Amino acid sequence: MHASIIPLLRCPAHGGTLRLAEHAEGLLTDGLLLSDDGTTYPIRNAVAYLYVDDAHWAPKAREAQGWVQLFRDTNGYIDNADDFRMPYLAEPPWNEIAPQFDVMLDLAQPGPGTRVLDLGAGRGWAARRFAQRGCTTVAVDVVDDPLIGLGRIRALTVQDGTQISPIVADGENLPFAPGSFDLVFCAATLHHATNLPLLLRNVAKVLRPGGLLVAINEPIIADQVNEAVALATSEAAREMAYGINETRPHLADYRRALRAAGLRERQIFPWQTYTIGLEDLRTWAGQLGVLTPDALPTRRDPLAWLRRRRNPANQRERLLGTWNEYLFRTLGGTAVVVAER
Repeated sequence: MHASIIPLLRCPAHGGTLRLAEHAEGLLTDGLLLSDDGTTYPIRNAVAYLYVDDAHWAPKAREAQGWVQLFRDTNGYIDNADDFRMPYLAEPPWNEIAPQFDVMLDLAQPGPGTRVLDLGAGRGWAARRFAQRGCTTVAVDVVDDPLIGLGRIRALTVQDGTQISPIVADGENLPFAPGSFDLVFCAATLHHATNLPLLLRNVAKVLRPGGLLVAINEPIIADQVNEAVALATSEAAREMAYGINETRPHLADYRRALRAAGLRERQIFPWQTYTIGLEDLRTWAGQLGVLTPDALPTRRDPLAWLRRRRNPANQRERLLGTWNEYLFRTLGGTAVVVAER
């Protein structure tokens, strides 16, 4: 953890400010953070531990152990050189995560001076990409493991000299001051929340006004699909056997949680449609066996022809937005979620 972010930190138990037990500057590899009431939180191997070890934290602790055991059981628990190339790997699932990450970069335009929270950071591959762009970067996860958790960040940053502050914390009780971040980024994080509305309220709290939440690789199930059935018949079932929390929200579930948190939805869309033209979209719709954008039923609008003449690009966005929603509600899919504080 880097000493420069201490002014952003808050005690997860009482919300008060935190300070170092002893004065230090730069990278903090070991130390102790103190709250105003004397509560202490350790820094070990450059990772700060800012959570309350109570009944609410217990399932997070089990989940952290579950992730490590899952990787051990699937021969993925190794010192992998691919970590330094993530997300730009050719094999699944990275061949779909990488283009979604690029969409996020184009939407959010993070750069020098941007304060970024990578929530559900895992081993820190995205945090490293933000740090390479000059962002002030904080990575939060429940897993501190040296190979598949936040402990991996030190190896990533040593290679290219970037600065990241890794913190083990609860996304449903984020230990940061209100308005601390310009951007909260999540990769396959929202659907692991035990309480999505609470997590999003925490996201809204730590975002500055006008700040963005961008979440990628989030599953949405079709309206007619039962969540319990979707979980039992998907890859999620294996993860759940390890104590890892999984959900499969409907589009309406994400929207309700965003609204309840005070976040304004900007877009929820399949990443494949980010720059797609209408003709290619019609082709893709045919391959999926669903209606094309211009075949969808619409409300009668006497002035639609005038708006199309004045702003054809806006017409494309309207058609695309309607079709994206139709696709998620009919077939489900993988979503990029963009919301504003």
